[in-house]
Amino acid sequence: MTESLLNFALVPDASFQDLLDSYQQSFVDNLGGDFTLFGASAHHITVCQVRTDQEAAKDFFSTLAPHQLQDSVNLSGLTFLPSSSGSTWVEISVLKSKVLSELQDAIVDRFGSNNIQNDIGDLYRPHLTLGKYKTTNAFDISLPYQELRAGNLGCKLRVGTNTHFEEIVI
Repeated sequence: MTESLLNFALVPDASFQDLLDSYQQSFVDNLGGDFTLFGASAHHITVCQVRTDQEAAKDFFSTLAPHQLQDSVNLSGLTFLPSSSGSTWVEISVLKSKVLSELQDAIVDRFGSNNIQNDIGDLYRPHLTLGKYKTTNAFDISLPYQELRAGNLGCKLRVGTNTHFEEIVI
């Protein structure tokens, strides 16, 4: 059997696809022409990209319970994320839910983490991609790739009486 890269993803219904298309067009209309639309690509939330053969994927897919995914997707805002090439991804963030995490875990358990091509576990960041700006100057701001994708921020847990943490309780 020939292996290929297969995408296990949640695909919104047609009416929401149309709404996302209109959001994409708003970016083109309001922010300029260097916004890349993905044409015939369906809007989706990738759960796992797996290097496997189609027959194994079909067998596994038949064991999943699609009805368990109802009400498991909650959107949480718009994200502008710099890429290493200097462009900027525009995405709608999706809250990571127990159902999404369990679905991803099942796929990883079945196919093995070595065959997974996207971030998993704590690094998994579910989202709906609207498109990509070829440059960051459409926003007239600087979006540094490395700093915004830092793996370890060196944060400390603090408890304070306000958001300035002038009075540290703990």
